[in-house]
Amino acid sequence: MRRAAFNFARGMATGDKYARTQASVDHCLKVFDKEKACAVLRVPKGEWAAPAMDAAIAGGFKIVEFTLTTPGCLDRVAEYKAKDNGVMVGCGTVMNIQDAKDALDAGSDFLVAPVLVPEVVKWCAERNVVIAPGCYTPTELYTAHMLGAQIQKLFPG
Repeated sequence: MRRAAFNFARGMATGDKYARTQASVDHCLKVFDKEKACAVLRVPKGEWAAPAMDAAIAGGFKIVEFTLTTPGCLDRVAEYKAKDNGVMVGCGTVMNIQDAKDALDAGSDFLVAPVLVPEVVKWCAERNVVIAPGCYTPTELYTAHMLGAQIQKLFPG
């Protein structure tokens, strides 16, 4: 197996199937900037996921997130990404690098973690993958930023 080269000037691994372009990052951040809100879906039964997300999209959401705690989450990410209906699809509750890879394999446009997991943020930053780690304190926000998280999810007290 060949080891992927790392392009330090661009901040992304080359030859890595998970690497994203700067244009994809810019697009994702532009959509977040424009839309301001994301529908986050966490349901205990997989069969509830599609109808609930369809309702959120019908209500006007253009950014959606399926959490890995929802049964069949990755199938829903792939399904909604394939619809190509102008809705940006993300995957949440990403707690480790394998979760990130699985979500990206399913077609996720962005990732969300409920907490700051430094190795996941660093892995994503090296590949230009948009990751929003959950942060609670100014120190966590700063650390996430310094690790390369383009956006952070602030959990207020």
